[in-house]
This record gives sequence, structure tokens and C-alpha cells, in this order.
Amino acid sequence: MRKLLLSITKILFVVSLLPIHFKTFSAEPVNINVGIAIEVNEIFQRWTENTACEAVIDFPKESIPRGAIELLIFCQALNAANFNYKMNLIESGNYTRNLLLLVNQDLHTIAETIWYEQAKVLNVNISSPIFNSGQFQKALFTSEEHVLRSSSAEYFVKNKKRYVGITPSKWIYDWQAINSITPLIVDAPNQISIHKMIQAGRADFCFGEFSNNMQFKFGDITLFNIPGVKVVFRDSRHFIINKQAPNADKIYNALQLGLAKMKQSGQIKNLLHKTGFINDLANDWSVLNP
Repeated sequence: MRKLLLSITKILFVVSLLPIHFKTFSAEPVNINVGIAIEVNEIFQRWTENTACEAVIDFPKESIPRGAIELLIFCQALNAANFNYKMNLIESGNYTRNLLLLVNQDLHTIAETIWYEQAKVLNVNISSPIFNSGQFQKALFTSEEHVLRSSSAEYFVKNKKRYVGITPSKWIYDWQAINSITPLIVDAPNQISIHKMIQAGRADFCFGEFSNNMQFKFGDITLFNIPGVKVVFRDSRHFIINKQAPNADKIYNALQLGLAKMKQSGQIKNLLHKTGFINDLANDWSVLNP
């Protein structure tokens, strides 16, 4: 009996020295439902059709919807955090509808940043800023033959109250900015209406984001920059993650980690410069809403 126990003890000791192999299973990717405008989705799909989002480094010299480059930043941040995810792009009409879907728990996020003052009243996690307060700026655009295109910035500053501006009143910061420029304002329902009314001569100018070619195309209508003047928005812009959506904390933590890495490397700043959203040529332009 004693010999038997000794033999068993030896066997157990030898077994304990053997390597133990566990079969590992790769985790299922986390689904992220993203509300996206149709025109933004078309561009993002074109960019990433045959390549991963972090490999997208070259951009056309045309105007790019901000949502497309911001979604690229969102995607690259999650990849920088080595997060295993699947992004489901859900087309919807516009920014306002995307926010409604988000509130109703159908979406994790939307394919663009939003203002901090707007985000803080929603039940969302708010990322670190993509645009700091005062960093987000817009240029002014008009029709190709409009007199303001060949006028000086000094002329516009002096005579700005004579011209009709146009923007939706529901775009709160744009509405505030345009009211500080002129009393002659048209309240438009959406961006395509803005373009059509300027083309028809029913308004003189609108706001638009900076780009490499400083043109503002929407649909088949192109507007052109009024050089030398701009507006500055004194609020920050952030990504948001719906707190009520599945895996919200996991997604948010990965996003924050990835954004921190991208900021440290200068990757976000580089992308915004390469696509023209931050334009150093406009540093000395006159600010119309001081």
C-alpha cells in the first residue's frame, strides 16, 4: 500500500510539471451601430472599399463632408486601441434624425462630432474633444459670380449688414453667428435649400467648412469662398456614445484610449490639416463674430 501511494505521488508530481494548454476562443466583435448621412457614407465606403481605415492617408483636393473625416478618426481610434469591433453604418436623413435615433436607443453613436453644450444634456458618454473651443471655424460661401467674391475683406466687414445670410435656425451656433453679422437672415430648413436659394439669388452667403479647394459642393450645386473672412465657434466638439446601447462602456473606453494615442502622435491634427478642415492660410482672416 505504501509503495502504491508513493507511485501515485510520483505520477502526480510529473503531471504537474507538464505544460498545460488551454484552447482559446477569439472574442466576438462588438457591434457598433452608427447613424450616418447618405453623402458621408458614400465617401467613407469609397475610402475604405479595399483598405482598412487606418491606411487611408491620401485625400482628394475637393471639399469633403466633415462627417467622413470624423468617422475616419473614430475608426482609426478604435483600431489604435486594438478594439475588436464591427461598425454597422445605418443611413439616415441627416444629423438631427441621427440624434433622434440615438436618443431612442437604436444607435451607439453618429458619424460626426457634436457640440459639448448639446452633448451634455444627452444620456451619453462624451469623448475628449476633437475640436477644442475656438478651434472649429467656418468660412463664408456664395455663388460663383457674386460681387463678394472679388471684394476685399475690409469691404465685407464694413458693409456686411447689407447682405442676406442664410442658415437653419435649428443650427444654434450658426444662427447665433449669422445674427452677429447681419440683420438680413433667411431661415432655411436644410443644406440643399441653402445652396438652392443662394444659387437663385435669394440669399448672399452661408457658412461652410474649410477644405483644400475652398469650394462647398452639395448635390449638383457648388458655392465658392468669400476670401478673408470667417466665423469662430467657442465650444468644443466631441464624439458621443449612447450610454443605453449594448457595450457602451467598452466602446467608450476603447475610443478614449485610441484618441489619446492619436493625439499624442499628432495623427488627428495631421488628418484635419491634410483634408483642409484646419487651414493655416486663414489664420489672419477677419473674424466676423468676435
